[in-house]
Amino acid sequence: MTDILLFTFASAYCAAACYLDLRKRVIPDWLTYAGIAAGLLIGAFVCTYLGAPFAIQYAAMLAVALALGYALFLLGVWAGGDAKLFWAFAALFGAAGRAEPFLPVALFAASALLFLAATFLLNVKAVLKKRKECKKIVFEAVRKSANAAAVAALFAAGIANDVALVAVISAAFLLVRLPKYFWAAVLLVALAVNADAAAVAFPAAFAFAIALGTIVRISADIIAPSLSYRVAARDLEEGMVPKYTVIEKAGKAVLFKPRLGLKKVLAAVGRGEKDAMKILRDAGLLPPVRVRIVADASYSGGLDAKQLQRLKKLENVRWLQVQRTMAFAPFLCACFLAALAGLF
Repeated sequence: MTDILLFTFASAYCAAACYLDLRKRVIPDWLTYAGIAAGLLIGAFVCTYLGAPFAIQYAAMLAVALALGYALFLLGVWAGGDAKLFWAFAALFGAAGRAEPFLPVALFAASALLFLAATFLLNVKAVLKKRKECKKIVFEAVRKSANAAAVAALFAAGIANDVALVAVISAAFLLVRLPKYFWAAVLLVALAVNADAAAVAFPAAFAFAIALGTIVRISADIIAPSLSYRVAARDLEEGMVPKYTVIEKAGKAVLFKPRLGLKKVLAAVGRGEKDAMKILRDAGLLPPVRVRIVADASYSGGLDAKQLQRLKKLENVRWLQVQRTMAFAPFLCACFLAALAGLF
């Protein structure tokens, strides 16, 4: 009975978030904070009932959700409302009696894959026009996915045969360059360690990695360019979302494009740097200090009146690249409800 009530509440909560995001393109603070408060309140009660081990796992899950959501917000992938909704879902997982540290990562991966698949289907014409490029992307995804799936199978065989963790490992190793036939050796080791777990994990992780790698690359290389368009400075309107953040230097507008400098991050951590914002700036993910932001690409509400006025005053701004945006909340809500129902 309790599970039914919680799922009913979660469904109504998700319906409200989706409606507001689709209709007004904003998820208000009163809704997100209410979800966070309700989740933490019920989660605290569940922690007292299930004991310290569950409480530790729950705290770890909340920490992962907070870190991931904030990172996606800083990168401009999510607006503030999306990140807060994500935190609310993490809190509600605990209220439902689920406390898995990497569950928020799996939730994001599933919702991102669903979002990209929808984007892919809505722009299928643009994809069909570049079939040769798509074939190259698929072949490359197959090679990378074999390595990623083999590592995920080894993880499942030797450490933890958990669906969420296996998905996270396979997705992470898509970003790592490994030798061409590395996967065969790793798969043999995985089968030797635990044949049953490896035999199930490898094909599942392989299919997931191919789908993720292919859709991400096609979306980034083929679809993304078609989702933005140039607008003359005089024709800019409030609510338009710039593709890149515009900063002001010496009275001129300059585009700021986030680029992750992993070596700089490691160097900063190595010298004991504790200021997270400074690390992100050094890594190239945030604009430098003392730089005026004229137009913020990470704000889903788009340009406001002051930003428009400043942009039009800068003489070198003749046009601006703006993007066609799509609400993310429906995809995040769908995957959250699926996870809450125990589907993954």
